[in-house]
Formats: sequence, C-alpha cells, structure tokens
Amino acid sequence: MNEKCKYPGCTEAAKKTWALVPLCHAHEKNIRSEAEKYYWGLSSKPEYVQRPHYTKIASQIPWSKLCMQRGDWA
Repeated sequence: MNEKCKYPGCTEAAKKTWALVPLCHAHEKNIRSEAEKYYWGLSSKPEYVQRPHYTKIASQIPWSKLCMQRGDWA
C-alpha cells in the first residue's frame, strides 16, 4: 500500500484499511478497539462520543450513516 493514512492530520503511511479507508497501524487499532466496545454494548453514550476516531473517517466510508444521509450512495 503506497498511500498515506486518511485519518485527519496524520502523515503516516497507511498499513491497513478500515471500511475501505487506508489507515496507519495506530489509527486502525484505535478504531478497531472502539468498534469492539461499541458493538459489545459496553457504553450507553451516543455513538459520536463512543467512537470519536471512527467519526473522523466516517465521511470517507461509502456505507456510513453520514454518506447515506447526504445521498452519496445514489
């Protein structure tokens, strides 16, 4: 993978992807950890509070709620 991490402000090389978004190892790990906690229901807080790292890349994920609300899927 010859791309840069797509997490806002990051200049590291992308090593992995999350939902098709190229990410460096650290950001992918943070987002994976958030997802595990979110889907296991370990918090009753709103999604944007539980998943701050994910929400920063959500607009780049074709099937995210943000893109669906904008109508980018059509």
